[in-house]
Amino acid sequence: MNHIKNFWVKKTLNKKLQSSSLLVVPSSVKIIGVLVDGIGFTKTKLLVNELVLGGILPENIAILQFKKDSVNQIKDEFPSLEHAHLQWNGGFSGVAPKEFLSKKYDVLISYYDLEEAILMQLTHSTKAGFKVGFASVDTRLHHFTIQTSLENHVVFVKEFFKILKLLNKI
Repeated sequence: MNHIKNFWVKKTLNKKLQSSSLLVVPSSVKIIGVLVDGIGFTKTKLLVNELVLGGILPENIAILQFKKDSVNQIKDEFPSLEHAHLQWNGGFSGVAPKEFLSKKYDVLISYYDLEEAILMQLTHSTKAGFKVGFASVDTRLHHFTIQTSLENHVVFVKEFFKILKLLNKI
């Protein structure tokens, strides 16, 4: 059933992405949303530490971590997102995803490298002036993509801050 729902949501998202092309770059970066694939990447705390070392305040970083199901596959240090939260119409149920989507971010970091329907839909639905993600995911979702592996969070964050410096956003 999840496969059919994922197919349907991806098909709907693909239609939305064909007609959207907006870039609203914030004047400066203060608030960051981070959407993490907790299945493929289990070092979310280290990723947050790298962002803090780059000058982002910890209280200005919102994390939403994807996990496969409600079984304790990953530690619940961060709010989590599950397949059950994705609705057929591409909307979301559950407190954590709704809270994440209700906020406006200067930058959204999509920290996943596989095209998972739920993560792509959440990236598209998030209110962020600037979106950064991996080059291996549909590039229409992001304003900038970074070519590296999921495990190499240090390189990703370093490249992220290079982009921000080039745009004079930090």
